[in-house]
Amino acid sequence: MAFISINIIDCSYNYAIRGVFTTHTGNSKGGLDTLLYTANADDDQLFADADKDKFPNAVALFDEIYLQCKELKLTIDYAPGYELQEDSSVFNSDWASMAGHYADSYDVIGFDVVLPILKTYVADNFPELDEVHAAIKRDQVEQFLFKTLLKNTLKNVTNGNDRGAVYVLTANVLKAFVISNANISPEILIKVSLVIYFIYLVVFIALLLKRKTYSANIAARMMLIVMAGIAINSVVTGSMIFPQPRYMCYAMGMFYLALVWGITELLGRRNADR
Repeated sequence: MAFISINIIDCSYNYAIRGVFTTHTGNSKGGLDTLLYTANADDDQLFADADKDKFPNAVALFDEIYLQCKELKLTIDYAPGYELQEDSSVFNSDWASMAGHYADSYDVIGFDVVLPILKTYVADNFPELDEVHAAIKRDQVEQFLFKTLLKNTLKNVTNGNDRGAVYVLTANVLKAFVISNANISPEILIKVSLVIYFIYLVVFIALLLKRKTYSANIAARMMLIVMAGIAINSVVTGSMIFPQPRYMCYAMGMFYLALVWGITELLGRRNADR
């Protein structure tokens, strides 16, 4: 219901301001940026059968975008943590450096590469469109590029031929967890973060085993809710954009508050038992 309401308000706003009943554009930007980051030159053949009326010269469009990304070293091929190419994983590479390179490339791909190229593409192929409808057309082309690459990526993941999408997702989610209670740099803080999560888990399990008071029961529930919130936030942020402290800091205070509360309950219970 909330999603429907938001879309109706969005469309109504555009109708009132621009005279077109449509949602705002750019919804596919984040996904397309990520898929371009892990794309390769052969992916241009995915667009060979594109509708020439709706998306003319689609192969050439992809090639232009991809080659510019390569020229600016914005793809995963240039990530410091991806030296082993297809054999790389978070277990045998510098995934934190790769996640940093991805974060640095993300907006550059979207705003400095894709957007200018799409503006020129639409202007050249659909010169009759006014400014508003040109923006809508750019959004349609962006969606087409995203959906085509996404379909191919999902197929490659299923077939075990994924070039790096799973690696990027895993690294981003790990980074999100780390910066939810510490930081990604210097590297030692990654290990510190792991230790803190281990302590959190130990305290939570201890509360479950020894919860004999109402306050201890509530503390355990709070720790579970906070950890679930961090997990959801990390997965959503890691899959839709890239983790940054300003996205993850909302849970950090609650995390340490819940941890201190749990420890206090355990120590208070131990003192009460003496």
